[in-house]
Amino acid sequence: TAQKPKFGTFVRERRTSKGYSLRRFAELVGVSPTYLSHVEQGKVDSPPTADRVRRMAELLGESTDELMAWLVACQTMFET
Repeated sequence: TAQKPKFGTFVRERRTSKGYSLRRFAELVGVSPTYLSHVEQGKVDSPPTADRVRRMAELLGESTDELMAWLVACQTMFET
């Protein structure tokens, strides 16, 4: 079975497929482009808040519950 991509990889793939630039998507979510880039690369110290994940899900046309569950499953990517 194919392994699901990491949370950040999924967000980046969906964001680009929806035509959002990194800067525009970050603006709509309410984060800095640098922070969003780090989330997509799995290089942040703390994961996005539930509200920000909810906003990402809305913009990407994804289920908030599924995206939150995916984030929790990928939580190890945020551990230092």
